[in-house]
Amino acid sequence: MPSHPTVPFPAAPPAPSRAARRSGCPARLVSVALVSGVLLLGLLATGAWTTSAHTTLVEADPPVDGLLAAPPSRLELRFSEAVAFGVGSPSLRLVGQDGREVPLRNVEVDQVDPSLVRAEVVDAGQGTHTVVWSVRAAVDGHTLSGTYAFRVGSGRAPGAATTQGETPRAWAVASRWLTFLGAALIAGGFGFARLVAGGTGFGSRSSLQPARRRTGAILVGAGVALIATLAEPLLATVAPPTGMIGPELGGAFRALPGGWWLRLTALGLAAILAFTLLVATRRRQPVPLPVEHEWVGFGLGLAALLGLSLTSHAAARESWQALALASNILHQWAIALWVGGLAHLALAWPALRPTSNVGSAGPDPVRRFSRLALGLVIVGVGTGVLNTGLVLPAVRELWASGYGRVVILKVVALVPALVLATFHRTTLRRAAERIGVTLVGLRTVRAEAALVLLVALGGSILALLAPPGVKAVPVATMVDLVAPAAGIGQPGGVAVRLQVQPARSGANAVVVRLTDTAGEPLPPDLAPIRIDAVGLDHAGELLNITPFVDASGAYSITGVGLGGTGWWRFNVNLYWPGQPVEQVPFYLLFPDPNVHGMEAPDTSKATDEATAVFGRGLEHLAGLHRVRWNERLGGGTGTVVVAEQAISDGSDGRPPAFSVTGAGSTLIHVGDREWLRRAGGAWIEREAGPVISPLELAQEYARAEGMRLGRVEVVDGEPCQIVTFVLPATGLQEPSWFAWWVGTESGHVRQMAMVARAHYMVRSYRDFDAPIAIVPPADAGLPGSPIASPAAGGG
Repeated sequence: MPSHPTVPFPAAPPAPSRAARRSGCPARLVSVALVSGVLLLGLLATGAWTTSAHTTLVEADPPVDGLLAAPPSRLELRFSEAVAFGVGSPSLRLVGQDGREVPLRNVEVDQVDPSLVRAEVVDAGQGTHTVVWSVRAAVDGHTLSGTYAFRVGSGRAPGAATTQGETPRAWAVASRWLTFLGAALIAGGFGFARLVAGGTGFGSRSSLQPARRRTGAILVGAGVALIATLAEPLLATVAPPTGMIGPELGGAFRALPGGWWLRLTALGLAAILAFTLLVATRRRQPVPLPVEHEWVGFGLGLAALLGLSLTSHAAARESWQALALASNILHQWAIALWVGGLAHLALAWPALRPTSNVGSAGPDPVRRFSRLALGLVIVGVGTGVLNTGLVLPAVRELWASGYGRVVILKVVALVPALVLATFHRTTLRRAAERIGVTLVGLRTVRAEAALVLLVALGGSILALLAPPGVKAVPVATMVDLVAPAAGIGQPGGVAVRLQVQPARSGANAVVVRLTDTAGEPLPPDLAPIRIDAVGLDHAGELLNITPFVDASGAYSITGVGLGGTGWWRFNVNLYWPGQPVEQVPFYLLFPDPNVHGMEAPDTSKATDEATAVFGRGLEHLAGLHRVRWNERLGGGTGTVVVAEQAISDGSDGRPPAFSVTGAGSTLIHVGDREWLRRAGGAWIEREAGPVISPLELAQEYARAEGMRLGRVEVVDGEPCQIVTFVLPATGLQEPSWFAWWVGTESGHVRQMAMVARAHYMVRSYRDFDAPIAIVPPADAGLPGSPIASPAAGGG
């Protein structure tokens, strides 16, 4: 049987995996199912998800499915054996979320610990990244390839919660709150000087003392905000958000959003300005200064607050972003000026006694601030309501979510603050003019300021909480599988690409694309298409699904109702002109684990009859001495590798042997030697480990659970009973799901389908215990010759 071509597609990196999921190489799990067959898939095509039964990836940094607080500066992969260096080993690639490669430098094997492979990462960004690796074992020469994904935080403020239900770091809340208060003292202080106190001017001794007090408060606020801001990247390295991996300090700085740098710059300039003014006011003679410095300081305070808004939920919205961001900015400014103005009013109260201004022309400073505060409150409350409405998906989230409950507590603190603000505008003003009770006024101003501080604290918490509806990022968004087709009459070969979303029971969107073997789209009118979906282990069937050609040239249809949980086969029927219908099968599991999570499977539906069928198939699989199979392995992201494989345990008097043939290369393993030839190259001979027998392959299935009976179908002329089961998670290995077609007469497992993390495999067995001669290649040269030596193969 001729081997199918390898059909590579441009690698689309997997969508973000769930944070804090069990890390561990999925390739090790798949070795249970693929074992020697997967041994060489890494040799067949770049981008395939492969493993071997020998060398395994045991540790990675960044880890498998890791959630990082900042982009990594290096990659480190540790394997179970020493890694050879040279002739393509090691090979590391890093693909970003946009599909473009991230540059790597100094890819090398550690000289002290040869099981460690490392590389320097150049300018990785936010989002999901996929590591594509391939190494060759130094001892037995076997090659292992694979991929895994990790995610870098979303670029929000350091320490922020990333998913609903998580809580932000306490240091992040404190830092944001202190930064807000410091910026409020800056903006409120300079604004108070210009709009309430009538400008400092520093032209008389009477204005000197309050100016010093106000400038000192501004300098303290800028200093506290600067310290809090600079502490954020440091704290992010030692106490990152829950589920995130702390970066190095340099990486923490690289991960900071642009709003952080704006905030730092504005606070630094404000601190310099305040220090300069404070030095000027310490001179014996007042120094006249232009009033522009007050407007500059006012603008710097507002710029620092703008930096906070740029790391808020509003800045990350995909819809209504402009409205949400503008509302958030106005809200920050209004509340900050209210807070800062109250603080400076309390500091300047002795010099601004209303009784000293009775009978004077024009409003006194208390009345001026009261009028300004009224407008600030109206803007702050109005934008606060709008911000909440834009974030909360429903009213019930006010009491059903942590975000909503913080909003309620913020309102509870805001109401008495508003009552005191109203009191200051009316009763306090008249009482102070009548009897000069300045002490009571100072206390109430401080009480109002304290309540507004609580409101600001609530705002800081809200800014770092994940809003309702923000769930953990799924592993993928769709199932994207590829299979080669005969492409009758089509030169160069044809591949069928099937995409199903969301790959679970209910309404689904189905897209089919026809491409050549290089992944380039073929004309949409090449052949009409029909799709049949059949449940393999449950009552589900939907025939004659007819997609239509969409604007992209793909065959697509939405709202396909697929009822039933379990295994499905999607048959894509191709109607080539003047030729018989060609049927290309795809096997899917609903709900798909890679889309909806690798949760522990439900094994409660196992039946005795299904267990008996599984046991019979396992017994025959373990009893095989020789067998061939064709294997199609994909990653669920539009990639596939097809290989023809054979194995013999040596019971026929020949040495145990194994072979894999694909479009990219061929491997022949006989005894303790193996020969590898890539397309267009010469044979390379090297030492090899022992061949894994069919019995050893079968032993890995002994822990199977949850057997379910399915349909009876004819495979290679024999009726076969479908039985499905799962291998549960153990240690670092996550669960994997299987479907077997067990011959009702022979008991042979004639076909197998598997779904595991980033693995979709279909295997068809034949030539059970037939004579299979796997011998060294005749044109490989003699052992020990230059072309056959291990050195010629790079180790």
